Amino acid sequence: MIGSYETVRDNMTHVDCWYSQNDICAPHFHSSIELTYVLSGQLMGWVNGEEHALNAHELLLCPCYSLHYYETKDASRSIVLTVPMETIPFFQKLLRTNSFQSITAKLPAQNELLHCLKQLIAAPKENAVLRKGYAYAVMGILSDLLKLQPVKGSAAPNFARDILLYLEDSFLLPLDVRSVAEHFGYSRGHFSYIFSQTFGFTFGEYLSILRCRHAAMLLTNSSASLIEISMNCGFGSIRTFYRSFKHVYGMTPTQYLSAHTADGPDRIRGLPAAPAP
Repeated sequence: MIGSYETVRDNMTHVDCWYSQNDICAPHFHSSIELTYVLSGQLMGWVNGEEHALNAHELLLCPCYSLHYYETKDASRSIVLTVPMETIPFFQKLLRTNSFQSITAKLPAQNELLHCLKQLIAAPKENAVLRKGYAYAVMGILSDLLKLQPVKGSAAPNFARDILLYLEDSFLLPLDVRSVAEHFGYSRGHFSYIFSQTFGFTFGEYLSILRCRHAAMLLTNSSASLIEISMNCGFGSIRTFYRSFKHVYGMTPTQYLSAHTADGPDRIRGLPAAPAP
């Protein structure tokens, strides 16, 4: 599963709420809290690898930096809310040491949360005070509904943002978990622990995802050879590149090229054969 960090979402500083029809999206994460409330039909949601089947008047909460995505098999209508933590400083501070006991709930057809979400959709974009007020109301309802509990040993939200931005800028450089841990002032073991606890996968897995994403872009937008691409994307050998790419995309680089470009089969003829596993 490829998860992308939504830097665009994290650059937004306002509360956003909208209706969504037959929602579907790729795996992603950001520092905002995201709430999906199903109005009708069924929506499938995944948060950090856990599957949730949501029916009418059920909600799914995606905490900060959780890997999540949605899929509609038949039909669904929902409301989506994103709240940057900077707009609700009280809850930003609270959620540094607490987490929600549950991220799903079913509500009656008429409920206070749904009323607040509809008011947020109707509120003028320029009325930041009104939108912030409803965002606080929503978070208050969620805190009562889903319950908060203390969390020990969790990474602060700004750790997640800092490390993701650092890796977005540096993933093509020679990196290893020890050097990055030292850069942020952690021991290797503690850094590895809080990284996997925060993002749901290891540092090495995420670094490989970033490099494979860049390699996929080069495959379809350049004439570079596979060896050049593997070296330019930070892989130590063509064998490692093939193994990592297939793990991320479920196919080899040559198969990806054939499937995603019109002249893929012709270009593949000039590429070396895949190394033996």
